[in-house]
Amino acid sequence: MIVHEIEELVQYLGEKSSSENWGSLWVGGHSAGAHLAASLLHSEVRKYISGLVLISGIYDVRPLITTSVNAALNLT
Repeated sequence: MIVHEIEELVQYLGEKSSSENWGSLWVGGHSAGAHLAASLLHSEVRKYISGLVLISGIYDVRPLITTSVNAALNLT
């Protein structure tokens, strides 16, 4: 749900930027926000994004499977 909302925002801003010649569109995020921003690379809206600023995101959750954190996450 959150990813879809971010995609809609980038779609809106990308179209607005193109029609009004705003310049480049950069997306940034920290921690979970960085993970969400990175998810845009797998979306059709990536064509609007000039760059990403990703700070301390969790991009590979596989190491969490063997930790106590996984009790709440239920990763497989």
